[in-house]
Amino acid sequence: MSLPVCELKPGRDKSIRRKHPWIFSGAVAYEPDEEPGALVDVYSAEGDFLGRGAYNPFSQIRVRVFTFEDEDIDENFFVKRLTEAKHYRQAFLPEDTTCYRACFSEGDRLPGLIVDYYNGFIVIQFQTAAVDAQKELIVSAVEKVFKPEGVWERSDSGFRQDEGLESSSGLLAGSEPPEYVEVTENGIKMLVDLRHGQKTGMFLDQRQSRRLVKSLAEGRTILNTFSYAGAFALAGLAGKAKSVINVDNSADALRLAEKNYDLNQCEVSEDSFVKMDAFEYLRNTDSKFDLVICDPPAFCKSQAGIPKAMRGYKEIIMRGLHRLNPDGLLLCFSCSGHIDRSMFQKVVFSAAIDAGKDIQILKTIGHDFDHPINIYHPEGEYLCGFLVHLSETVAGF
Repeated sequence: MSLPVCELKPGRDKSIRRKHPWIFSGAVAYEPDEEPGALVDVYSAEGDFLGRGAYNPFSQIRVRVFTFEDEDIDENFFVKRLTEAKHYRQAFLPEDTTCYRACFSEGDRLPGLIVDYYNGFIVIQFQTAAVDAQKELIVSAVEKVFKPEGVWERSDSGFRQDEGLESSSGLLAGSEPPEYVEVTENGIKMLVDLRHGQKTGMFLDQRQSRRLVKSLAEGRTILNTFSYAGAFALAGLAGKAKSVINVDNSADALRLAEKNYDLNQCEVSEDSFVKMDAFEYLRNTDSKFDLVICDPPAFCKSQAGIPKAMRGYKEIIMRGLHRLNPDGLLLCFSCSGHIDRSMFQKVVFSAAIDAGKDIQILKTIGHDFDHPINIYHPEGEYLCGFLVHLSETVAGF
């Protein structure tokens, strides 16, 4: 394969030699005159072949590397990568689960490609020019590997703006999905809106966290903030929680949560669903709970947004701690990629100090196995959570 060349500056090849899949603009000595998504070969200043990837002149990440070998980037390439991804997921997926992330971008060595499986239907996000330019080949490969009823595109995330791409959604192959697709997760039934729901329809990355809630729920009262379609609530009720209150500011999300309650024959009380901003609810309620769940959306989209995001996380955690009964549990998360686990733990520490609470971290939580982290690309880890136990009030506060 004869491809345009992207040559690096002297001494700027250490990262790619260590298998990191991103080439930043500052490392590039010679840029080819190519359109976004064009395949290029990356060479060192000394003329060594280093990798093959996709070029984008509009992104600070000039090249996203598909492979460090001299191999064709064709349909067979994508079939091979997707088959590998499918193989180990099927090996670990619980029998009572029919939805999972089938491809996780750099974690599966396909930069910017998200493939989610929902009980026979596939939802794809092409987040980068690298995979957007290969859309036809990738869709064909997905059909061969997963044999879905239909393939639906949800390329509507903010990542595309950074890549100079417009949003794109619609049917790519097969049958159009119904209004709601019924899936099971850990034996719990859920309806998923593939076309309009958040992310690709469901927060698949929280599977093991919901399993944890189910194991902790028996006899406990639960507050589920940022509840969306009620997945954490369903897990709690399946684990024999005494009661669950869901708080979300989206009426559509709460309606879907109510449908999921009906699907699982869960009893609905007067305060099962509260349409309110989670911050506002926590500021104004006097109720106490045995388990409070705080799983907000990403508060931080860039480095510049970190200070504001840290303040937001601190407030929600501090107020969550105030709503706990003695010996209560708080399950809190950050899905902001710019805030790592160490930073988030400092937020929890600061919130506990300001709340005047003595707490212990019982468990750290991240993505489940279908969101693998490429060891050469630590930036792929974005979800961090803590299960916190409330002890006695700290003396002196």
